[in-house]
Amino acid sequence: MKSVHSPRGGFTLIEFLVAFGVAALVIVPTLSLLRQSLRLIRASEDMAVVAQAVQSPGLDEKTTGAKILTLGAEDIDVGPIRIRSVELEVVPTGQTDGVRVRRYQ
Repeated sequence: MKSVHSPRGGFTLIEFLVAFGVAALVIVPTLSLLRQSLRLIRASEDMAVVAQAVQSPGLDEKTTGAKILTLGAEDIDVGPIRIRSVELEVVPTGQTDGVRVRRYQ
């Protein structure tokens, strides 16, 4: 007697779950790495703006892309040399937190 067995195409539930688990193990760390990379890119852009703003005291907010607040200044005598120390807070445009830096002239 012939067995009537219809061949079925496709995957079993176990095969699907294993494939889904393997894909998740690859995708989740990749997305996490991408998110961290984007955060680091934004931080490095902000630090570049801060560096430009501090090195160029005559530039304004529109040119540098940062708001520069002078917090204080003092003169320091080092032997015959007088150094002016200026403490600044630089806030990149669109950010709420600034970076405090000290510029010596």
